[in-house]
Amino acid sequence: MQYRKNSFVTEAYKDYIHGANSCLDKNENLDSGLLKISMAINFNLELSTTLQTIVELTCEIFPFEDASVIVWNPQFKHFEIGASTTLVGDSVSRRVRRSNGATRWIVENRLPMIVEDTAKDPFTANKMIRENQIKSYIGVPIRFNEMVVGVFYALSKQKKKYSQTDLNALQKLGDLVGLTIKNANLLKSLKDLYEYKSGMTRLAANELIQPLSLAIGFFDILADEIDLTNQEQIQKVEVIKQAHSQMTDLVDKLVRYEKLSTKKSLNYEAVDLNEIIKLISFDLNGLAASVTQKICLNLSSSPLFIRADKVLLHEAMMNLVETAIRYASEKREIMLKSEHTGEFYIFSITFNGPEIDELEKKSIFKLFDHLNSSKPVWGADLGLSLVKLIAELHGGRVAVVNSEGSGVNLSIYLPAPKELIDSAHKAISNKSEELLYPYLPDPFDLP
Repeated sequence: MQYRKNSFVTEAYKDYIHGANSCLDKNENLDSGLLKISMAINFNLELSTTLQTIVELTCEIFPFEDASVIVWNPQFKHFEIGASTTLVGDSVSRRVRRSNGATRWIVENRLPMIVEDTAKDPFTANKMIRENQIKSYIGVPIRFNEMVVGVFYALSKQKKKYSQTDLNALQKLGDLVGLTIKNANLLKSLKDLYEYKSGMTRLAANELIQPLSLAIGFFDILADEIDLTNQEQIQKVEVIKQAHSQMTDLVDKLVRYEKLSTKKSLNYEAVDLNEIIKLISFDLNGLAASVTQKICLNLSSSPLFIRADKVLLHEAMMNLVETAIRYASEKREIMLKSEHTGEFYIFSITFNGPEIDELEKKSIFKLFDHLNSSKPVWGADLGLSLVKLIAELHGGRVAVVNSEGSGVNLSIYLPAPKELIDSAHKAISNKSEELLYPYLPDPFDLP
């Protein structure tokens, strides 16, 4: 669709880019601001929350009084979701005009739109402009891989002339939003694929590995040329490395999850849960200490013998402890406890950390469901999904509760042997496993 006022807008854009004073003092301010926004949204994968964070930070960091973003679906040709610091909030995507408006013009023409006085808006300003007393604005296309996937606006309550520097700043912000939209859509696609079952999910994950490895390899080469005396450059390198590491870990755990979900049998051996807990505590004490935490043990007085896949059980319990370290408050204890209660052996972790609401309790152990959280994302690396899967492979389950006065409690319940026989203790002490639990059925043989 081409609009009759295209020529007017294009000429206004040409006039605009010549010589106006910049709202930004230096390019360094732009780079620093973009870095702050990138770091703030790095681990938030839920799109609507991320968009709101971006528009709010834009107004805090840059000299724009308000900001709005509207996401465009190029396949179905409609505006999907949005965010705004104005009174309209996330309803901006529903109130923007579907045709004959500035937003649609920017999408169709792939060009920025500059209006220095909304009283002379070539498209006749939307009611939202008047309601929020907007006197001037810049709108830029949100781009990714040669596609326009939305529009980003910087809004002012004063008539204002903008410079090329201002336009560059907003376009860089728009490109950052474009990357954010594509990342969110990628992870949503993985979730959808999982719902259509494992083969497609594994294929998607494997297809990500090669380009990701290539990107990391070339970036490592470029990083060697960075000026190590420039703190801002060093900080940017660390942000990129952290993002690469997070994505690599996500893909690895996704592949790991799929392999385990199709596993038909486990490598059983005699295991004492208390010995695994002691080993994990020893391995992770340094990590906990680096963030001013301390791991403490409260183990059952007797060994907790079980027939299990030792490697998988160690992985599940390690993931649970690493989660506790990630979310526990500083200068506090992380208590690891083991006990035999009724029909279960229970491994639990108690620590002071952010409470988990009822919706999160139902989702944090599920693959991808945590992406809907608007809070710090529990289980964002898929680690807790692996914990749940491994527990279930052993006939067990997982649980999470908020402990009054002591924070959060994460637990793994594993079925205890029906009888604790003396031969088990003897076999363990003699390093022999031949007599251990000959009566225990394989969980995969149970009805």
